[in-house]
Amino acid sequence: MEITTTNEAKSKASSAKHAGEDTLAVIDLGEFNVAVPVTQVREVVPCPAQFDPLPSIEQGVLGCFALRSQIVPVLDLPQFLELSTGTETSERSVVVILTHEKMLLGIVAQSAVKLVKRTDCDAHELRHNNRAKPSRIVGKMATDNEMVFPLLDIKELYSESVPLVRDSREAKRNLDHSDRFLLFETDGIQMCLPITQIETTIPSSEVNGWSARSEICCGTIKSHWYELALLDPLALLGLSSGSSDTKRTSAVVVRLKDGDRFAIRVDRVVDIIRISETDLGAVPDTIYACPHLIQGIVSRDDQDNFVVLHYAAMLEEPRITDLGKVSVRNTNAEDKAANSGQHLQCLLLDAEKPCAINLEQVIEIIPWREDIGGPDADGFVRSISNRNELLPIYCLASIFGLQPGTFTKRSAVIVVRRNRKRVGLLIKELIAVEMLALYQQNSTVMNAMARRLTRSTVNLFEMVDTETLPLTASSNALSA
Repeated sequence: MEITTTNEAKSKASSAKHAGEDTLAVIDLGEFNVAVPVTQVREVVPCPAQFDPLPSIEQGVLGCFALRSQIVPVLDLPQFLELSTGTETSERSVVVILTHEKMLLGIVAQSAVKLVKRTDCDAHELRHNNRAKPSRIVGKMATDNEMVFPLLDIKELYSESVPLVRDSREAKRNLDHSDRFLLFETDGIQMCLPITQIETTIPSSEVNGWSARSEICCGTIKSHWYELALLDPLALLGLSSGSSDTKRTSAVVVRLKDGDRFAIRVDRVVDIIRISETDLGAVPDTIYACPHLIQGIVSRDDQDNFVVLHYAAMLEEPRITDLGKVSVRNTNAEDKAANSGQHLQCLLLDAEKPCAINLEQVIEIIPWREDIGGPDADGFVRSISNRNELLPIYCLASIFGLQPGTFTKRSAVIVVRRNRKRVGLLIKELIAVEMLALYQQNSTVMNAMARRLTRSTVNLFEMVDTETLPLTASSNALSA
């Protein structure tokens, strides 16, 4: 850990606390999700198989357990609020340990879903019976335009007759939030950063690989209304020869100085953990190309170790600070495209990735049925009789080199023109017919991209030119 003077520590504690208060952790309680400031989450630990008894007349009190000599009482919050008869736990369940005014309380949960920036959420007061516990404790709702969740009022919860215990660590030192880290995993390598410097998490989203691409940057990824540079941490540390050519990924958004930010490519968020200086092991400089960006290695057993990234060193790394300035507000890009006049009426579809076909190239749409079947190794499905002609059908996902998923009633065959002939393209699902803003780019993977003019869950689509699709003649498909 970094060694600081008392005044430096107080300054860092203050800035970390205020930064963390702007970030909410969304927690899945089974019955519903709930959000709480990350500064009030001490840590997240695996749920014990059973709890020790704890005398209490309140329903929802599950008992307690010992965590590193610290007794932690545990509450089933939905049952305590009389919104459930009891939450079932499994091997994947966790205990989220809350802290408020140096007192601890654990709540059992299914998982920590994600982190969101408070300023990206809209909060709404609902009319309730203010004397009821749910109204006072989870009565305020919020949305980040992806999901709706109540905000947990920990002060109100702690004012109830719930079992609380004083944090034994508080008696030894003042908690400054700097020893809590968000643990995440990328390509099997686990890394962590201070949770107060994590602004939000991004669920699996499209990567714009044609913009800001570099040796350590995969492109850009959307976080609410911004496109952020997407750092490949393995390329940064010298564990890969270059940035990953990924089309979709999850990410965590990291704060930098002066309001700058960037995203880190991750496969999953693993945990919220506490790390002390004594936990840190030496950094093997023969493995990592940039050992100065690593604060230490933490080993929990022979099979479990992770890298503690050096946040302060990252703030001084030019390659990272340059990425922080890539942040571009999406509306600027949309306005630019809207003013360019490059608009196309398109059919939007899912072919294991979001795609769009110029509506002028679409002749008709045939619902998929089981006798049509799936593709062979070349992507050819079969030929069917359609309007007195033999129509060859190809799987669009296979043409892209992707593994086709399961076809359902939402699947369809898009009949398009190709070299003045009719060809069928089997797709997973139809999405919509919309006017899109077209973006040309020089990527060797994608010829063109288009963006929706109004925001939605999926905004970017790869344009499919039916005239240039690499179809392989199979079973006389095109000659029939």
